[in-house]
Amino acid sequence: MWAQLTPDLKTQGRRLLLTLTLLSLFFGKAILRAWKAVRPTLVFVLNVLAALILLFEEWGWRPLSNLIARLARFPIWAAVERWTAGLPPYGALVTLAVPSAILIPAKFLGVFLLGLLTRRVGEIAAMCGMVAALAVMLYVRFATNIAFTWYVLIGTSAAVVTGLAVSYVITEEAREQ
Repeated sequence: MWAQLTPDLKTQGRRLLLTLTLLSLFFGKAILRAWKAVRPTLVFVLNVLAALILLFEEWGWRPLSNLIARLARFPIWAAVERWTAGLPPYGALVTLAVPSAILIPAKFLGVFLLGLLTRRVGEIAAMCGMVAALAVMLYVRFATNIAFTWYVLIGTSAAVVTGLAVSYVITEEAREQ
């Protein structure tokens, strides 16, 4: 039986090799060009992320762990911690990750839209937009009863409006690249 299957497997293997060779000839250059375009940005982002992690581990770990230890002494905080510890893993993840995940993307989306849709906004105006979006998001989160589904729209709008307003007040010189 194996002797009967072997020629069929050989021809299928040859066809597969021929197909992969042709695909690599047609699409290989495009994939290589795309990788060459994306690689510097990807390497930069990964380097910044690694530097931030190392910076946090070096200087931020001990003070933050001391702060959390002090917070754990409050009875309300201890009760919330016990309640979260009793949840299944997915419940604890939702409890801890959702509030953070809702606040973060709004600033970045706002700055992305500023860079994509306008040429007027510079670095200073974009950073002011991010800070204003963070302040607005923290206010909305802790001082109002607005539903969390509106957070991204509100934060993005705050970043765009503030960035545009600051760009009309502060004019930055364009950099040569």
